[in-house]
Amino acid sequence: MRWPEVMLIVVLQAALMVFSDELVMTFGAMTPSESARTPFWPNFFLGVGLIAYMVVILKLYLGFLKSAATEGQTPRQPMELLRIGQPYFIRILVFRLLLEFSVYLLTIPIISYLGGAIWKVQDVSKIPVWFIQLTSLFGMLLLMKPFFLIPARILVYEDTVFQALSVIWNYRLARIEHFVPLALGGFGVVAAATLLNGLATVKTPMYYVLSGIHHLVFSLVFLWLTLIVVLWVQEHLETLQAQAGEGQSKE
Repeated sequence: MRWPEVMLIVVLQAALMVFSDELVMTFGAMTPSESARTPFWPNFFLGVGLIAYMVVILKLYLGFLKSAATEGQTPRQPMELLRIGQPYFIRILVFRLLLEFSVYLLTIPIISYLGGAIWKVQDVSKIPVWFIQLTSLFGMLLLMKPFFLIPARILVYEDTVFQALSVIWNYRLARIEHFVPLALGGFGVVAAATLLNGLATVKTPMYYVLSGIHHLVFSLVFLWLTLIVVLWVQEHLETLQAQAGEGQSKE
């Protein structure tokens, strides 16, 4: 395993998630009058910087997965990973937006009705964040097949999002050795980290420690599971290519 690259991606991604959570809490706690008094330009440059940071992380992530599929254990420098990940950036970004929208459609009824019934509220913002995160995790579990296979097809076969979507139903994740129990275990570990983080009082030192651990676990688990699927799809492609080569040689 190329651990320096893995840790770079996981730590950068976890830092982004912690910072994003802090921004959501900060702006969510503001009254309309406080929001109106917030200076425009600092917020504008903060937003631009955050988007640039997200772009860099996604390209590093994609560059690592692609190079791991085609080059195995050969290490790469961060600038090389950015270059390798560049061609897949837009397609994966479109896929992630569609995935988040799909997860939202699946989980908003659960959050609204089940969460509202448990906490006896009608305003979703009054429902604990950990419950919303666990519900979103459940939505990702329901969409596990496209969640893992579409990025793998895009990276290995150079598919568009819709090309990948049209063929992933020919695959079975259960055919990947030990993948289903590993995935369920990984989702379980993330769920446990989410619950543990939810026990801490917001904006305390322990909260930030547990939040960091939660996001590190989330980033590492899903990078690891995605890598397993990408390597399996790459192996499947190479097997098909070898069979085609043997068929041509016999002719």
